[in-house]
Amino acid sequence: SPSLVPPAPPTQQTIRPVTSAAAFAPEHITSVTPAPEPLSNLSSTPEQPQAAPAIHCTRCESPNLQYDLHYHCPWCRNGNFDLCLSCYRQGQGCDHWYGFGYMAYERWRRLAPPEGWPAGYERPHVLTPRRWQKPPPPPPASSSSEPNTADTSSGETTTPQLQEGAFCDRCFAFTDTCYWYCYICLEGAWGFCNSCVQTGQTCTHRLLPVAHLSTLHQPSQQQDPSTVAFTQMPHLRLDTYLLLPVLTDCDICQRPIPPNRTRFHCYVCSDGDYDICTDCYYSLSATGKIGQGDGPGGWRRCLRGHRLAVVGYQDIPDGQGQQRVVVRDLVGGRRHKEDDGHHEVGEGGETAGVSGGVSAAIPPPPPPEDSSLGVRCLALWSYFPPEGVEDEVPFPKNAEVTEVEDMNGDWSIGVYAGKVGLFPSNHVRRI
Repeated sequence: SPSLVPPAPPTQQTIRPVTSAAAFAPEHITSVTPAPEPLSNLSSTPEQPQAAPAIHCTRCESPNLQYDLHYHCPWCRNGNFDLCLSCYRQGQGCDHWYGFGYMAYERWRRLAPPEGWPAGYERPHVLTPRRWQKPPPPPPASSSSEPNTADTSSGETTTPQLQEGAFCDRCFAFTDTCYWYCYICLEGAWGFCNSCVQTGQTCTHRLLPVAHLSTLHQPSQQQDPSTVAFTQMPHLRLDTYLLLPVLTDCDICQRPIPPNRTRFHCYVCSDGDYDICTDCYYSLSATGKIGQGDGPGGWRRCLRGHRLAVVGYQDIPDGQGQQRVVVRDLVGGRRHKEDDGHHEVGEGGETAGVSGGVSAAIPPPPPPEDSSLGVRCLALWSYFPPEGVEDEVPFPKNAEVTEVEDMNGDWSIGVYAGKVGLFPSNHVRRI
C-alpha cells in the first residue's frame, strides 16, 4: 500500500505538506458525538457574542486567527481546539481526526479492532470552517457645533458576525448561498464559490451546486426532517445543505437554457455571468457577426473577442439535481496569451481593438491542436506553496493539473483552477 507520507520535494525550497501523528493516530474518546440540531433550530442568525474571541492555532500557536479562515473542533479540549488554514491543509487535525473527506470514515473503519469499535465509540470529528467578520470602523465623532444626524433606528450593531459553514477553497469567500461542491478533490472536502466558478477558476471535475438551508427559506416548525432531501458532504455539517436548482438564461435571446443542453460560457463578460445558447451562437457565426475563424470551429469567441468554454450539466446517478461539467475549456488552453490582448469581433469577423478601430480583415491563425497543450497529471499529494509565493500553483490531492510541462526534472509548470504556476514534479503522475 502507498505510504501516508508525501514524497520529499526538491531540496532548493521547503515545500509542504507533512502529516501529523494526530491525523492517523486519533485519541481514544468514548463519548458520543452530539446529533445534528433539528431543522427548527437552524437559523441564519445564530446568537452572536459581544466581541470576537481571540483565537490561536492549537498546533503552531499562530495568534489572532479570529478574522481569518480557521477550523474549529467543538468537542476536543472542551471546545477550545482551532487550526489555522496552513495546519489544516497539512493534515494536522484535532485529537480525534482521521483525515480529509470520505477517507476519514474509510480509515476509521479500517483501524477498528477485529471485533469492531465498542458501543458508543466516537465517529471521526469533522472540523468546522469559520471566521468572524471584522466589525466596521466606528463613525467619525461629530463636532460639538454640528448636530448628530446618525440614524440609530436601523438596529445596526458593531457586534462581530460569525461566518460558519462553506467557504471557497480558492478565494476563501463565505459561500453558504451557493457552494459548488467537488467530491474528488481532497477526498471530497473541497468546493468553490459562485464567482470562481463563473470566471473559470475551478477544478476540472463535475461540481454540484448546493446552498445552506437557512439561505433558501425558513423551515417550518412542523417540518419533518425525513422529508427533506439533504445533500450530505463529509467535510460540512450533516443535514444542512440542499441542492440548488440550475437556472440559466441565454444572454442573446433571453430564453432559458435547459440544463441538459450545453451552452457557450464567457469567463470575462459580466464577471462570468454570460451564456449563449447553442442556437444563438451558431446563428451569430452563420450571419457573419462572428467570423469563421473565431466561431465554433475556430477560436470560439464571444462578440467581444473573449474565448468561450462549452459548459453543460449532467444528472446525478441515483439522485436528484445536476452537476456542472466543462465539456470543452478555452481553445488554446489557459497558458495561451493573446497577441493584442483584448479585442472585439466585428461584422464579418474583423478584429477591433479596445479603441474600437477595425483592423485589417485578416483571418485569425488556426488554433493549436489540443495535443500541443501539454499533458494532464493527477495530484498524488496536495501542494500548497508557502505564504507570499505567487509564481507557484496550489492544488489539493486528487486534483487534475493540466497543460503540464516539465521544466528541469524537479519542477514543472501547469494549470489548476485557472492559475498557471510552478509545482514540484514528484507530487503528480501523468494521466
